[in-house]
Amino acid sequence: MPTKAFDFLRGNDVLNYAKITASYARVGNSSAIRTYGTDEVTGLIPVGFPYTVAAFAANRNPVDPNIIPEIHNNLEGSIQLGFFKDRISLGAAVFKTEVDDLITNATTSSASGLSTLLTNVGDLTNKGYELDLEIVPLKSKDFEWRLSGSYSTYKSEVTALEGGVDRINMLAYGTPNVGIYAKVGEQFPLIMGSAYQRDPQGRIIVGADGTPLVNSELQVLGKVNPDYILGFNTSIRYKGINLSGTADYRTGNSFVAMAKRELAFVGALEESADFDRSKGYIVPNSVQLVGGQYVANSTPVGGADYTNVNAFFTGPYRSVGENMVVDGSAFRIREIALSYTLPKSILQSTFVNSVTFGVYARNPFVWYAKSNRNFADPESSSNGGPIDRTPGQALGTGGPNANGIAFAGQYPTTRTFGFSFNATF
Repeated sequence: MPTKAFDFLRGNDVLNYAKITASYARVGNSSAIRTYGTDEVTGLIPVGFPYTVAAFAANRNPVDPNIIPEIHNNLEGSIQLGFFKDRISLGAAVFKTEVDDLITNATTSSASGLSTLLTNVGDLTNKGYELDLEIVPLKSKDFEWRLSGSYSTYKSEVTALEGGVDRINMLAYGTPNVGIYAKVGEQFPLIMGSAYQRDPQGRIIVGADGTPLVNSELQVLGKVNPDYILGFNTSIRYKGINLSGTADYRTGNSFVAMAKRELAFVGALEESADFDRSKGYIVPNSVQLVGGQYVANSTPVGGADYTNVNAFFTGPYRSVGENMVVDGSAFRIREIALSYTLPKSILQSTFVNSVTFGVYARNPFVWYAKSNRNFADPESSSNGGPIDRTPGQALGTGGPNANGIAFAGQYPTTRTFGFSFNATF
C-alpha cells in the first residue's frame, strides 16, 4: 500500500489512498465428476421394466475412466485509488486464466449407443479487465449521496481440443438444428447451427418455390458471453434512512430460445402473424437467383394459400437453428432497497447496539432486446436437457459449461419482494 509505505504520500490531500495487488494461483477442479463416476458400482434401473421387475441398463452418459482434474492457472493484478478523502475512488483489475484439460460433456456418435461422455476436451483461455468509479457528490453528517459505475469485459477462447478436432458439440438439438460448441480459435461457449444462404448483401436466398435455401454446413450463430457489462449503483442516506438501487446492462450475447419453436408450431409467433396468411408468406428481404443475378423475390413459400404458410412455419422454419437465436442484451434493475436505522440515542439504555429494518425488491424491472419477446431470461439459459434422441429432443445433458439454450419449460425472470430486520448486540 504506497500511501502507507512512502512518507511523501502520507497526509496527501489529493491522493489519500492507494493499494496495488498482484496474485497467482494454480488450482485443480474435479467438481463435475460425480462420486464413483469413474468406477460405477451399479447401473440404471429402468422405470416400467416389463411387469415392474427391476433390471439394470447401460449408462448413456458415462464418465471417461481416464479423466483428470482440470487445472486453472490464475494471474490477476489490481489497483485502487482514493482521492480527496475518498470523495472519488477509482479501481482497475486485469486477469488472465488458463484452463488446461477442461472438463465438460461431449456429445458422442450415435453408433456408440451413448448420449454424452464427461471427459477432458481441451484448453481454454479467459482474460479480461474491470474498471470501477465511485463519487460522493454530497456528504455531511446527516446526508450522503454515493454514485458508482463499473465496466467489465472478458473473453473466453478455446485454444486447443483433444483428438485433433477443431470443434466439439457439448449440447445439441435435433429440431431445430442448433447446439452449444467449443471451437478452436472461437469464443466459448459458442452457438452453432443451420442457417439460411444469403447473397453478398445479406439477403436470404430462396428457391423457385419461395422456400429459403439452407447452408449444408453449420454456421456460427452467436456467442453466449456478453461483449461487456455496465454496472450502476447509487445510495442516498439521510440520517437513519437509506435508499439504494443497483442495475446493470449487458450486450453482445445471444441465446437459443426454444419458446420460439413452440410458438411457431401453434401459429402464435410474431413472424407468422403480421401478414395475411390466406395470401401466402413471402420471406422478407429475400432474393432469387435468376440468370446469374439476384433479384427481389415475390414468390410465396410453396404457394399463395394458408396451407403452405402453415406447412412452412410448422416444418422448415422450426428446423433452422438461425431462427431460434435471439439477442441476449438486457438492462435490469437488480435491486431497490429502503431501510431505516434507529438512532443510537433510543438504544443507549438497552443491551442492543443497533437496529435496522427495511424493504427491498429484487429484479423489479427488466428490459430485453427487441428480438427477445419475453421468450426467456438470457440468464436462465440451461446447461442440460432431456437424454433422448427422438426428434426435437436435446441430445445429451450438456454439462457444467454448455450454457446458452433456454428451453420452453424454464421459469421466467422472478421478481422478489421482502423485508429485512437486523439487530446487533
